[in-house]
Amino acid sequence: MNLLLNSTETLIFQKEHIAAYHVAAQYGLKRTVHVGFFNPDGAKNVVKALHALNPNRIGHGYRIQEDDALYRDMIKLGVHFEGSPSTASMFATGEKNPIVRYANDGASCSASSDFPTATKSTLTAEYKILAEAGLTLKQMQQLVSIQ
Repeated sequence: MNLLLNSTETLIFQKEHIAAYHVAAQYGLKRTVHVGFFNPDGAKNVVKALHALNPNRIGHGYRIQEDDALYRDMIKLGVHFEGSPSTASMFATGEKNPIVRYANDGASCSASSDFPTATKSTLTAEYKILAEAGLTLKQMQQLVSIQ
């Protein structure tokens, strides 16, 4: 299954997909790219997606944190990351959970229940993970701001 997910992440760089993102941008549509999750080249794929697709948000993008210089650049650029604390827990838990790290590092980010019909998670359960990891109420309120 991981092989399938790794190859799926690279499909976003097909010329037809890139063209669709550019058309969506021309019409003022918000665009989220889900990248930097399963693929081992995830950090590089986040940067590649930003340049090729010009999204408003990066869905998940957790692997960007594996390259500290790129990660810090993304924060400085104001790249917005969205994800769910429970799926981020696949990478690390507690204060090392990627969503928690985004919040602690002052990155533009938001937290959600992601795909609740598949994960069987709720927003309450997701925010409980954040609270248990030590995020403050103010940090959690910032995670729900609309980008």
